[in-house]
Amino acid sequence: MKYNILLVVLFLSFSGQAQNLITDRPGASDASVTVPNGYFHVEMGSMFYEDAGVQLWNVNNNLFRYGVANNVELRLITNLNLYKFAAKEKSELGVNDIEFGLKWGLINKDALQLAYVGHLIAPTGSTNSTADATGMRHKLSLSHPLNSRIGCTYNIGIDYFGQDNNALTYTYSIGFGLTDKWSFFTELYGDWFKFEEFSSSFDSGVAYIVRPDLQLDFSFGTGLTSDFNFYAFGISWRFPD
Repeated sequence: MKYNILLVVLFLSFSGQAQNLITDRPGASDASVTVPNGYFHVEMGSMFYEDAGVQLWNVNNNLFRYGVANNVELRLITNLNLYKFAAKEKSELGVNDIEFGLKWGLINKDALQLAYVGHLIAPTGSTNSTADATGMRHKLSLSHPLNSRIGCTYNIGIDYFGQDNNALTYTYSIGFGLTDKWSFFTELYGDWFKFEEFSSSFDSGVAYIVRPDLQLDFSFGTGLTSDFNFYAFGISWRFPD
């Protein structure tokens, strides 16, 4: 996806709390719940993306999360990509810009969760993968249950890399607890680039709780206003267990 598919969805807030493992992957939405104080999350995955003669294999995307207080976590995002262009015979490796950030839980009640998520993007990536500018991502994440098996998550934010490179971003995700271990989500997401160009995309997927500290996931998606497709899978685990 355009915004680091490490970037993630809350399947079902209360189901996840019962398992004590709530991740920010898969999907474009970030959960409204922070990592507990003193715990460390590793959320990693791989994605295959194809769009108009360009094939991208996001070989390894990582989100590292560490709880430093009851409602605050620190975050680090890294990505390694393999590009293949239809007009070129050779593939190219690329490393994305590193993102440093935090999530701050503002409200954490049974009926409503609200969090701020912010990242600073440092132009540290390779030539084919960098924004070539220091940037910021800011968003609010709100989640609430509809009933004992269904929950919704909404994200709204802004990405800023200068006056000529900024966008309003949004996601809407609905998650279903199929069983105590299986969850399913479907999601709309997109952006309003420079408040001029509007884009919208769709994705969906499943997650499986192997044990309380370990989760597997698979997702897929497509563009609604552009022609692209992707498939992704990942694994997330928490320390200590």
